[in-house]
Amino acid sequence: MATKNSGFFLQSNYGIKGNLEVVFPRKGGGLAYYSRENDDPGLTWQGPFLMYGSTEDVKAATLIESNSKRPGNLEVIASLGGRLRHSWRDNKSPWKWHAGAYLPGKSISSGPVAFIQSTNGIQGNFEVVAASTEGGLAHWWRNNDLVHIWFGPTRFGQGNVGGVALIQSNFGSPGNLEAVARMGDKLAHYWREGHGWHGPKIFAHGVTGQIAFIQSTRGVKGDFEVVAPLREGGIGHWWRDNDSSAHQWYGPIKFAAGTVSTVSLIQSDLRGADSLEAVAEVDGRLKHYWCEGESNREWHGPDNLPYLPVNPSSDGQHQILRFSPNIVAIHTALLKTGKVMSFSFEDYEFFRPASFVLDPANNSIQTPPESHHTFCSGHSFLSDGRLFVAGGHDMELKSLHTFDPDTQTWTYVGSMEHGRWYPTCTTMPDGRVLIISGTKGIGLEINPLSPVNNTYQYYDTETGITPEQPIPKPFSDHFPPGFSTIDLYPFVYVLPSGKVLVHSRNTTRLFNPNTGLWDPSQLRNVYPYSRTYKTMGTSLLLPLLPPDYNARVMVAGGSGADPETVLQDTPATNTVEILEPEAPLPAWRAIAPMNFARTMPQSVLLPDGKVFVAGGSAKGSRDGIEPVLPTEMFDPMAETWTVMSPMNVPRLYHTTALLLPDARVLIGGKDSLNNFPPYDYPEHRIEIFSPPYLFKGPRPVINLAPERVTYKESFTLQFSSESPIASVALIKTGTSTHSLNMDQRYVGLEIVKQAGDSLTLVAPPDANIAPPGYYMFFLINKDGVPSIAKFCLVK
Repeated sequence: MATKNSGFFLQSNYGIKGNLEVVFPRKGGGLAYYSRENDDPGLTWQGPFLMYGSTEDVKAATLIESNSKRPGNLEVIASLGGRLRHSWRDNKSPWKWHAGAYLPGKSISSGPVAFIQSTNGIQGNFEVVAASTEGGLAHWWRNNDLVHIWFGPTRFGQGNVGGVALIQSNFGSPGNLEAVARMGDKLAHYWREGHGWHGPKIFAHGVTGQIAFIQSTRGVKGDFEVVAPLREGGIGHWWRDNDSSAHQWYGPIKFAAGTVSTVSLIQSDLRGADSLEAVAEVDGRLKHYWCEGESNREWHGPDNLPYLPVNPSSDGQHQILRFSPNIVAIHTALLKTGKVMSFSFEDYEFFRPASFVLDPANNSIQTPPESHHTFCSGHSFLSDGRLFVAGGHDMELKSLHTFDPDTQTWTYVGSMEHGRWYPTCTTMPDGRVLIISGTKGIGLEINPLSPVNNTYQYYDTETGITPEQPIPKPFSDHFPPGFSTIDLYPFVYVLPSGKVLVHSRNTTRLFNPNTGLWDPSQLRNVYPYSRTYKTMGTSLLLPLLPPDYNARVMVAGGSGADPETVLQDTPATNTVEILEPEAPLPAWRAIAPMNFARTMPQSVLLPDGKVFVAGGSAKGSRDGIEPVLPTEMFDPMAETWTVMSPMNVPRLYHTTALLLPDARVLIGGKDSLNNFPPYDYPEHRIEIFSPPYLFKGPRPVINLAPERVTYKESFTLQFSSESPIASVALIKTGTSTHSLNMDQRYVGLEIVKQAGDSLTLVAPPDANIAPPGYYMFFLINKDGVPSIAKFCLVK
């Protein structure tokens, strides 16, 4: 047989003319997928699409179309963490990729790998060759006649291998396995007759990177064709004339320009007989080249595969932090020290609590001396800066804890009468914490053994926990039949009037904490389905700005069905709505949608008053497995959305996001036990988003600011700036989990006077506008550039 493809590029049997398919390692882990539908007259490349993610970067990948079906599954072998992993894509809609088994053994290098399906066996074995850490090459095979069992590795050859490609030739019966390996800057040919490997035979030099090798139909017996990156730049093409008894190699013919790291080669039927096509990574981009006809072997191109250039000044920029806390950031909170507390559980073990403190200034990690099992809790900050946590997992279901930022220690401070799993906590104007909803037992679904705790209560630092008070039942006439209580993780906000807005599923109600009475009105979303857990969208109280501090609440995204009927393939929604809850006739109104539908996304208030939205899945609910990588920005004044740069790391269920004091956004999370294949791995990496305003010029600097202000107080702030100050914001330290930030709040300050390097400001009018606690001072100049924040206690 003549092998028609080699590497990460092939022509499949999809479509009438056969699509071109490419897979390639991506920054942030996993693989990217590209395709070109050759039935499309425009011959437009599509992608990159995320195949799946991984805990670390894939070093190399190789692609085939198997013969199990027609069209066959696309099958990939990837080099990942010193091991080889097999994955495949179904041959029908919805075209899901599956991350399958690891191949036996761990003694491979972090580099090249080659993969074919041979004619050995009835079904055709899978054959894999990769560089070995022990030197030379290693060979694996999967017997597709025996329930897909992988065997190997067996080793052959010697020396350091920097690139490898594999074919089954038409020599011998059923056909020799033949490999070309890069040894330093030389190309060496190996072949296997029967079960013994022979070689190497050196036939070229001056090469680098990953190489490609096929047997074409050129000539009577079919020539061997090899392409490899050249050390001097560009790509070299060699071929062996198999019609000659001398089996002489010719070349190289040089094509392409620039620094090439890897190249893949196929023979297609798109340009007549004997057409060769290559895809290579050139200067960091994927490019497509082609060669028509045997007579002149002249290469053409390139066509560029899709690439999304990122302009930081308009799109922002993402950066992955390289450290290893080995804990997933399921719950995160910004402490008054500027550090980030994160807590969850140990990987693959629900019942072993874990927490860590990250200092974003130097990326250092500290671990508290003791952790409590506060996973699945609600949390907000007390007015003294301690983190308050209500509920948790297992034996901590009723527990109350605090975390002290100064001593970095956890303290048990009491218990509630009944459990609260997935409650919401909100700091009130009097300094108490409102605790609402959750279930009395632990379970992924509400059930008779784990009913909703349809009550609220308060925690007071002086007197402890108050008795439970009932929530109206039914909470909403717009809920499905049989569901009468409030749902889990409701959106809760203190309004300027002192009332509390509570939104659950598709309904908003107002509560007066002074009287304990609920307004009779039920404000229903325009979008009919639930936007709270487990079909979670995201929500926040938009910036409160002087002089009127008018409250506006936004909800965005969510699943395309209620929790009772949502499926993993149910499309999410991109719809967005705004409510002015204290208007004379309040009602939700639909506004411009997000650019991407997403369920379980994160939203963060930024110093310039805009909203950053990231993560989530395009389908499903908490079980979604179609990560949305592009981020976007919402302008509350214009009510418009703008696409920002994509994240590197996929973020699905149990993701968090926080505003940092340096005005960047921290994004973390996605655990293993609560996510579905192929995303069922723990994600320890933290990603930092730098918004566009950080690339628009020098930042203002706060030289002197009060460490504490009282309501209505006039005070001065000293600064230096090359541009006039346009606004001043107080942003409360946030606490994030499950697409909900329970404590973020943006309060604009009135600028009374600006004279030289001094600002005279007025503190918020009262605790309804700014509940007591620690806030970050941000100065924003006329170009929209924020300062680094100073922390201030508002009380």
